[in-house]
Amino acid sequence: MGSAKELLANFILREVRGKKILGLGTGKTMRHVINRIKEEGVIGDFEFVCSSIYTELRVREIGGKVLSIYSGVIPEVYVDSFDVITHHRVLIKGGGGALLREKLLASASKKRIYLGEFTKVKESPPFLIPIEVVPASVLYVIDALKRIGIEAKLREGDSKMGPVITDNGNFIVDAQVKDEDLCSKHRLFKEVVGIVETGIFCKEFIDKIVLGDERGRIEVVEEG
Repeated sequence: MGSAKELLANFILREVRGKKILGLGTGKTMRHVINRIKEEGVIGDFEFVCSSIYTELRVREIGGKVLSIYSGVIPEVYVDSFDVITHHRVLIKGGGGALLREKLLASASKKRIYLGEFTKVKESPPFLIPIEVVPASVLYVIDALKRIGIEAKLREGDSKMGPVITDNGNFIVDAQVKDEDLCSKHRLFKEVVGIVETGIFCKEFIDKIVLGDERGRIEVVEEG
């Protein structure tokens, strides 16, 4: 039996068969999806819109045709992974720092499918929420969050000193949330000047969630 990520990649390949324009997210699971597309020899069946420069580069490396995210092309299906799923079926994303573009594609796509292992289910708080902020606002945002009882810190890179910079030239702040109602927190955060987007993905961004494990178990949750 292969890994859970390999199982999920095999599953999604069947789901997107016959589609022409495919949106792809970012992360380790998505690398497995791209590898499976290559192994199956169907890279030429799709045109791709990607949520990050990294994913664009990987698709181009294997001969895929990448459409610019600026083109406004609507993917027939958007496929992505997630970092955490709560028992309310709210997703937390943004570990790779691509949350704004991921949410943009999720909003634009006709169907949104998310892949993840059962180990990513988290039943209760606290939750670590990635927030993309305009660089000039970072200290203001951290102070504003502190005033409403939320501790947050600037995410720093591993391979260089300084903040993680998104593909949009923004910074990532990670906020510790001790509340189960993440969708209300998302709306509250968006009222803070300087916050561009949060990594909280509520039901309006989700059509299907697929969970898997290394034993071959698959569970599909339909939200649409």
